[in-house]
Amino acid sequence: MRITREHLVLIAILVLALALRLWSIDFGLPYAYHIDERSYVIGALNLGQGEINGYPQQVGLVNVLIGEYVGYYLVGRLAGLFASAQDFARAYYTDPTVFYLLGRLTSAVLGVVSCWAVYLLGKELRNRLVGLAAALLVAVNFLHVRESHFTTPDVAQALGFTMVALLCLKTLKSGRLRTLYMASFLGGVVIAWKWASFPLILPLIFVAWQAGAGRSFLAVFKRWLICGLLVLVGFAVFSPQLLLFPAPYIEWAKRDYITGSVGGYGGFLIDTVPGWLFYLKASWIGLGVLGLALALAGLILWTYRLLWLRNRQIAVPLLLFVGYFLLMASSRRYFVRYAVPMAPFLALAVADAVNWASERWSAGSRRGVAAALVALVLLAAVQPTMAAARANILWAREDTRTLAKRWIEQNIPEGAKIATDWMVHGVPLATSDVPSPYSSRTYQVTEVNGLGLSDHPVEFYRAEGFDYLITTSYISNLHLVDRQRDEGRDAFYRSLDSTFDLVQEFRPYTGNVEPPFMFDHIYGPLTALWQFGLPGPTLKIYRVR
Repeated sequence: MRITREHLVLIAILVLALALRLWSIDFGLPYAYHIDERSYVIGALNLGQGEINGYPQQVGLVNVLIGEYVGYYLVGRLAGLFASAQDFARAYYTDPTVFYLLGRLTSAVLGVVSCWAVYLLGKELRNRLVGLAAALLVAVNFLHVRESHFTTPDVAQALGFTMVALLCLKTLKSGRLRTLYMASFLGGVVIAWKWASFPLILPLIFVAWQAGAGRSFLAVFKRWLICGLLVLVGFAVFSPQLLLFPAPYIEWAKRDYITGSVGGYGGFLIDTVPGWLFYLKASWIGLGVLGLALALAGLILWTYRLLWLRNRQIAVPLLLFVGYFLLMASSRRYFVRYAVPMAPFLALAVADAVNWASERWSAGSRRGVAAALVALVLLAAVQPTMAAARANILWAREDTRTLAKRWIEQNIPEGAKIATDWMVHGVPLATSDVPSPYSSRTYQVTEVNGLGLSDHPVEFYRAEGFDYLITTSYISNLHLVDRQRDEGRDAFYRSLDSTFDLVQEFRPYTGNVEPPFMFDHIYGPLTALWQFGLPGPTLKIYRVR
């Protein structure tokens, strides 16, 4: 195959995508500062120990991780790293870096593959320039880059959405039902990774109705039935635990729906805006101002082509995007990572809108169209690229929680009694029961989960004989759904400065003005990137007196 200029540009885009995703991929390690990463990794390790229903959430990623861990164990046995399964288990508690890196590398690679997939989708939908432009915008999309650093299923979900759309589009063009059935099976796999992926069935229903020989109701119904069965098969292959032990998974889904039904999670208020506005804001974080404006123009153009020009091909990406967006907007589950599956379609909408405008501005000149498209897309790519690079720069620096751990072990006597907000958002201290990698001292640590240290009055900590309190802004800055309790909680954290002795503080920013807080900061750098100098929360260490 002859290497063309198009291939070289695509390779450059993929290399850029890989670089942005591998840069600082070891952030925080060996400490697991992303609460969801820890859940997936431990879920996979529990599965390896025979606890089939030990992780009652969507399990597609867990099942992939256990495959990677089995491979790591076998290689380790051959290389002499592990003499037994017990050695392998101890390796996690000694230094879990490899376990997290395997999952993060999976996300990073799938993120790069997503760029290639959206290139194919854009080429199939419009032309090679649109495909390349869309691939570039996914490669640098800050939200997509950010989530590609985590052992979470969101980037894989975005890839699945893109591949299903591509296969559906090929079916419409060729009329061959084989690709539709491949899309159906893949759709089931994607739903196993993230249960909220079920809007994938919308383009399947549409394409099964439109494609293939015979448009009678019986023929269409037969195709729908086959698609539905293949979705179930794909889901079963990647979620056997749910079929074997459905009760805990159903219970988890109910509880998760209730906790997120008011725009908050577990009593915490994430945002107060309507769902549609929240996910527009999340898309703006990923695309930047110009990118989002062009994407909205592209979506309007797609709607016009579908409703007035009867372009049935455009229905595939539009149905996927609109179906998923409406689901998220109505669910009040306010996490910016849930916007990641929309990123490929927004990038495609940007490229298509710019291509449409370029054709008119350039008076039909092919070279002029290409030049105008490239210029606008590069301009739209500047803001998200800078944000992605800045986040990676921050991640490359030592986290405030790691700095605090070192200071505590150097300045607080071993065995001191310490109360702390959630430790996953605070300092990873070792106790006699729960080890922490590379710890030189152990402490009596009481982790006050729930709503944090404010669950108890200040006198409680004196009466119980605590020596120190450690607060983290990732908990103290959160607001509650219950406004009355929220006021009392704020008063508790404000009172600590006057009640106890502040012996040390670790700030991720300089100056006295803390940058605006957003809930998703608990997972990593997101907004106000240039106001931060380090990753992590603000930590305050108080001596009880």
